[in-house]
Amino acid sequence: MVCYKITITRSAQTALKHLPEDIRKAISIKLDAMTKEPMPQGTKKLHGLAFAVYRIKVKKNYRIIYTIGFKNKVVDVLNIGHRSEIYRSIIRETANCH
Repeated sequence: MVCYKITITRSAQTALKHLPEDIRKAISIKLDAMTKEPMPQGTKKLHGLAFAVYRIKVKKNYRIIYTIGFKNKVVDVLNIGHRSEIYRSIIRETANCH
């Protein structure tokens, strides 16, 4: 089985620190599972961006926003947060990534 490496941007790490403990645990479980399957059931591709960006729900109201490097087997977590705020920052994050 091929394992993917998970990398997390500084802004995603900062956001993660400010989330409630139960949400952080749920995110950790989801990220661990993504090392084996980077596009688990429920993954959605975000449209209107220059490159492929995906999101996965965590605990109904939280999202992990990420890209997948299929060739080098890396999942780059761009941001993590509440659904009411996460999409505002994604354009800024994707502009800085590539």
